[in-house]
Amino acid sequence: MSKKGIFVAHHIFILSFYFGVIGIFASTSAIGIHHLLMLLGATLFYYQDKKNVFASFKQVFLNKSFLFLTLFSISIILSVLSNQSSIDNPYKWAMKFKYFFIAVFSLPAILKIKWNVQGLKRLIYFSFFVVMMANISGFWGYHFGHNFLKPSGSITPDRLSGLNGMVLTYSHNLSFMNILLLGYLFHYRKLSTLIPLNRTLCVFIFLVNCICLYLSATRGAWLSLLIAIPFLYFSISGFKKWAFGSFIYLLSIFIFGSLSTNLKNEFAGEKRMDSNTQRVAFFKAALYAFKENPVLGVGYKQFELNVENIKKKYDIEWEDKFGHAHNNFLEHFASLGIFGGLSFILFSLFWFLEASRIKTPEGFLLMAFCVCLAVSGMTQYTFGDAENSVFIMLAWLLSMYLYTYKSSGKKSWTGTYSLR
Repeated sequence: MSKKGIFVAHHIFILSFYFGVIGIFASTSAIGIHHLLMLLGATLFYYQDKKNVFASFKQVFLNKSFLFLTLFSISIILSVLSNQSSIDNPYKWAMKFKYFFIAVFSLPAILKIKWNVQGLKRLIYFSFFVVMMANISGFWGYHFGHNFLKPSGSITPDRLSGLNGMVLTYSHNLSFMNILLLGYLFHYRKLSTLIPLNRTLCVFIFLVNCICLYLSATRGAWLSLLIAIPFLYFSISGFKKWAFGSFIYLLSIFIFGSLSTNLKNEFAGEKRMDSNTQRVAFFKAALYAFKENPVLGVGYKQFELNVENIKKKYDIEWEDKFGHAHNNFLEHFASLGIFGGLSFILFSLFWFLEASRIKTPEGFLLMAFCVCLAVSGMTQYTFGDAENSVFIMLAWLLSMYLYTYKSSGKKSWTGTYSLR
């Protein structure tokens, strides 16, 4: 493959990541451009490297998270095809597989590129700018009742909901970003030698995100961040010490939460009782949906459109409330059946295990991210919202890049763009 070709593919990928960041925190319209550029960069790479395309995919197919994410993408199409007679515009829903398949398709090409440190720094600083723009805009709307960058406002004006106005999507992305930022700060001495970022700026962004996360009043996002923290130093001092320290840490959080009247009211008080019982009703409905359609489910993202009928049929409370299952695991079993549900679980499990084998601070960050994703998925459909999905897939691509590099025995995964 020509040096000019890899130069162009490299910069197309970088540009796609910029649009991905914009899509995550500022404008969902940018997600389409992000996907298009990733597809273009990968296609260009494979076109110029025709002889090695099969070998490139064979290499990554040995990674089990890659395999199960591929199967998960396929299950989306199969679930829609098997239910197309009852789905309005089935082509639209089948095409949702792109949120995951484009990452799968692009991975072998991305693995061939050695990333430039300065380029990565610029991308990270740009993400800081975008998230701060979302935070400031969201805070303005929260405090003054209108958002100067989004005239349509938020669907939850009593909760800080960023620029897009979708409080749950925004808050979970904040928790995803903060676990990575906190990990970078925990392991600053080592990670700053790879990607030197301004520590004061990182602390500032982290603290602002924490304030906005608190004002979003999203309990699942708080919990996912707190529970993931021990994995930032997983087994550094030995597994037994780590397990004991993590137990004491989590027990302290539980005791503090139990003794705090405000936190008790926030999680189990009258203020949130309706929210809690509504989620339980969604969980029950998802289980019934899976029981009725165990193999391929009701169709990707079709549970939300069928949930009212399921509630009425089985006399489940809150039958007038519709929505997704508010749980990654139950949503996928209900929508995709046993094939898609198990593919998602195994993808999540093997991603965590592959991150654990990196055995460097970068690996600890990604392990913590996996835990953060798993916990967030207990109370919200984070694997289905477009903005969350883009963040998750970018984190997975980074994880696979590092895992492949460490497995090959290479000491550095940064440098200048070049073929390996």
